[in-house]
Amino acid sequence: MADGVTFVGKRVICDDFIGTVKYFGVVPPTQGEWLGVEWDDEKRGKHDGTLDGVSYFVCSHPKSGSFVRLKKVNFGVSVIDALKQRYGVKHDTVQDMYVVDANNKKTAVEMVGVNDVHKVQSCFEKLVEVGLREQLVNGPDKDVSLSSVAPNIVQLDISRNLIASWDDLAKVIKDLNKLKTLNVSENQLTLPTDHSLLKSSFCMIKELYLNRMNLSWTEVLMIMTMFPDLEDLHVCYNAIDSLRLNNDEENSNQCLLNQKIVTLNLEGNLISNWSDITLLGNLTRLKTLILNDNKLIDVIFDDDTGSNKTNLFPSLTSLSFSRNSIKDITSVNALNKLVDLVELRFKDNPVFKGETGFSIRQELIARISSVKTVNGSPVTEKERLAAERAYIKKYAKDWFDAGGKVDNYDANKLTTEFVEKHPRYAELARVHGIPDSEVHQKTAATLKESLIALTFKCPDDSSKKVLTKKLPGTMTIGKLKGLLYRLYKVDSADQKLSYLDTKNDREIQLDDDLRSLSFYSVVQGDTLYVRW
Repeated sequence: MADGVTFVGKRVICDDFIGTVKYFGVVPPTQGEWLGVEWDDEKRGKHDGTLDGVSYFVCSHPKSGSFVRLKKVNFGVSVIDALKQRYGVKHDTVQDMYVVDANNKKTAVEMVGVNDVHKVQSCFEKLVEVGLREQLVNGPDKDVSLSSVAPNIVQLDISRNLIASWDDLAKVIKDLNKLKTLNVSENQLTLPTDHSLLKSSFCMIKELYLNRMNLSWTEVLMIMTMFPDLEDLHVCYNAIDSLRLNNDEENSNQCLLNQKIVTLNLEGNLISNWSDITLLGNLTRLKTLILNDNKLIDVIFDDDTGSNKTNLFPSLTSLSFSRNSIKDITSVNALNKLVDLVELRFKDNPVFKGETGFSIRQELIARISSVKTVNGSPVTEKERLAAERAYIKKYAKDWFDAGGKVDNYDANKLTTEFVEKHPRYAELARVHGIPDSEVHQKTAATLKESLIALTFKCPDDSSKKVLTKKLPGTMTIGKLKGLLYRLYKVDSADQKLSYLDTKNDREIQLDDDLRSLSFYSVVQGDTLYVRW
């Protein structure tokens, strides 16, 4: 029987469950040797490594360990064997195909190009993007290096395999001098004792994926020391609950470890304190920060710059902040302090609970002056104009109640509470003006006041009359099509609607039946075209 020491620390798979061997030996009163395995799935096992009062190994969870026979587990294959299996020439994989005609006669169909694809893939030196996810890779081949077989690999996905350590991973990619993107997600890799010894193996990597590896921030920083030229880092769904280290001096310098970071993806972690995020604020090249699915409750910039902008995150252009726990509107206002914020994703936060998607979008556009894309959709000049005017109208009564005037935009004469909630209101009022105070003291506008006059034309059919109708801006495109069916007798499913944007001299398609006229920024006097 092989020496049990060679098994301990190895990664294995059994019945589609992956684990780490923690023990090899006898387990009385049974006969023969057993493997003691801690499973990645903490519910897979039966105990914590202790059985009948005897501790054979230690687990991180009370039910993540079990004993299995050696013949039941698979220790995986080398990266070269996995590459051959995944990209080698495949014979007999294309069965004969036939077309049967009306007389039940079969005619053979040649699958042109299929075998050529497999031949190209078998020329390993031509491989640029290699995907070896879930291929049971356990490490390098003992005789042949990956770089000698496939030297031109630029992107390598080796996620969810059986590699046990960063040392083994370094041996796998050693001398892959063109490798730029590396995905090692869903592996459990033991850290090296000396990180500097592995730096030469990882120094060419620009983009790194470390998702679902149960990493702490301290471990992430240790790993980053092996990647001196790293620009894009993805550490999603790990165990990161704080970005602070134990030593205060280290906290102040930790993000200087790699000033080359351009993209940082922290989605799906457990971060709750915004002050942790500000530790990233001195990353001068950071352009994209993804914080979706964390537990953040606020956004605060305390640095005193003498202006309404922050010195933190000087290059940040894209911020994703969906599905957190933001409850106060002042946190949304704080995002306006980012000097270069252009793209924002901000969905499913309780601060806008009860609001519709359209009204939330208008709030974000009005409150954050620099954004040009919100939740994946571009913001046009016309939409910004409509959003800012709608914002002024929505909070005009609060403005007057706070001491504001129709012709006086001095924020210093307003209540502190109003200014905190609406720091841009006075600025926007100077640009767009404020509606008459008497109008906004009414509890509701009449239906007549809310209607907009629109002209309808059928440019492809001169027999159809040009019509003018007053419609509510809240009318959906679907309901509008129903009205046009009654007016022009054209089936709703065949209608293609658009309107003329006179400012930019172009037509805008009204192609979403669930959206309202206001969503498309249709305003008083616009002309809508009806085609079919």
